[in-house]
Amino acid sequence: MLALLAAVIAVARLHTYHEPLQTDVTGAAVLAREMLGGRALYADLWDHKPPAFHASYVAAVALLGCGPAAVYALGVLAAVATLVGVYAAGAPLSRTAGLWAAAFWTAASGDVWLEANQPDAEVFVNAGVVWAFALLVRAGAGAGAGRFLAIGALFALASLYKQVVIAPAALLALAHVAWPPEGRSRRRALADVAAIALVGAAAWAATLGYFAAVGRLDAFWESVVVYNRFYTRNMLTFVGRAFDVYHAALEPGLRTLVLLGLPAAVGGLLAPLAIPRRPRGLWLALLLATPVAIGLHGQFFPHYFQLWFPVLVIGAGW
Repeated sequence: MLALLAAVIAVARLHTYHEPLQTDVTGAAVLAREMLGGRALYADLWDHKPPAFHASYVAAVALLGCGPAAVYALGVLAAVATLVGVYAAGAPLSRTAGLWAAAFWTAASGDVWLEANQPDAEVFVNAGVVWAFALLVRAGAGAGAGRFLAIGALFALASLYKQVVIAPAALLALAHVAWPPEGRSRRRALADVAAIALVGAAAWAATLGYFAAVGRLDAFWESVVVYNRFYTRNMLTFVGRAFDVYHAALEPGLRTLVLLGLPAAVGGLLAPLAIPRRPRGLWLALLLATPVAIGLHGQFFPHYFQLWFPVLVIGAGW
């Protein structure tokens, strides 16, 4: 069934294979071509996204050239990776719940109103967050350190696409401590969170160290940190606006999110007897974190709202 759903995603996106692309996507493809030609990111080539986004495009352009094939392949690969992650996140309740979550993801993940059929940074962020959530929700009393190091690596990698991942990472960590797996103490859960945070800190330290070693630390810092402080100057205002569900529901471009929100509310909020306390607590943490992550941008563009998809499709599957 997952293979069939993956094929549906791949075939459906052929319909928009030659559409005019969103500017972040075309910019990333051109920057990737120039990086392969020897020009330096942040120094010769400017952008304010972290480097993992550009590394993905460099790999795709190196394999498939600077054209629609590279963009299509990245979009399908990220969507299929998230498809399997959504199933893994939903299946602890039942295999049927996981398959329904995967089906909802297949139907929604290419939404053209939200530019979700194009591989902007959000598609990679969603993949990382979904898999981190899946590993958390499936953690048992005997879960080893390796699981939480992997969760830390997933959050760290997602943050190297967009720093707004700090919101779901922090709130899911708090939920893990508040509702630890049955038989696992809160002290042990705090150690798990420390492992997650350590991996994230190490990943960013390594990134800073790399740019320092190649002599581009100032350019990296000005682009990814200083400029983004300006970009997100209205952060608190937009975090508040991201919680305004009533007015969001009136936006034509968000109609898919509204339709997903109805079964998600039933699954995540109104079925306490069917859903154990820990999965529901983690889901509520992700539900709260999502509008925070969207608002942290300090602006609203359609593709930012793709961050709603993981929590809604998992709740709808449940």
